Amino acid sequence: MAEEVLQILLEILVDAIDKGHGKWVLQTGSRQPNGNAGQEEPTQRDIMEVLLDLSTSSNAHWVRICALAVIESLATALPEQTLEKILKVPSALELLMNAIDDPVKDVRNQALILLLRLSPHEQVKLFITFDDGFQNLIRIAQSESPTTVSTDALSIVFNSLKGNIPGQRQFCESPLCLAGLVSLMDLAAPATASVAVDCVRLLCRGSLPVPIAANLSPKEVFFGASCFSGPRF
Repeated sequence: MAEEVLQILLEILVDAIDKGHGKWVLQTGSRQPNGNAGQEEPTQRDIMEVLLDLSTSSNAHWVRICALAVIESLATALPEQTLEKILKVPSALELLMNAIDDPVKDVRNQALILLLRLSPHEQVKLFITFDDGFQNLIRIAQSESPTTVSTDALSIVFNSLKGNIPGQRQFCESPLCLAGLVSLMDLAAPATASVAVDCVRLLCRGSLPVPIAANLSPKEVFFGASCFSGPRF
């Protein structure tokens, strides 16, 4: 019953953010009893800390989904302020990356939507680069092809590679990532294949002239990406 009430409250928060009350939501917090003996003053938890905790630790998957949806709504309405709040929470980005491995696909999909919203930010790009994020995202893109989930996962990869020199080099040094990109160009839905081509063109400094997967063989793409010598974007 408590989890059902919590789900309803989180849905109300999403609605409030959509109606322009994101700043108010970001300023709220959760008051908790102080565990120290003799101290009755409650401690204050930041709203982002509470939401991230719910997004990964709640036993009710709908609560996890709604908590991620609240953060995504905040990131849409107030991108800079929301990212600042997220980065202040210890291990926040690690928690979000763990969420894309959630066994409940609806939770994972909502986490991907949130990560897609955050992926253009430099701090997020670097975290994805050095936390095996590329491999996990390519794996999801392959396993979920041909769906929008696959496109979302690969779009996060593209956003994370753009302007990220260490990420570009690390991606090109991973046979799993390159082979995954090749398979997505050949087997994925057109929308996902198009993003895969964009990734390869970015890595190859635009040396692949026609951004259409059907015009490129897997061998050509793999060779081109392997010969990457520097970023274009």
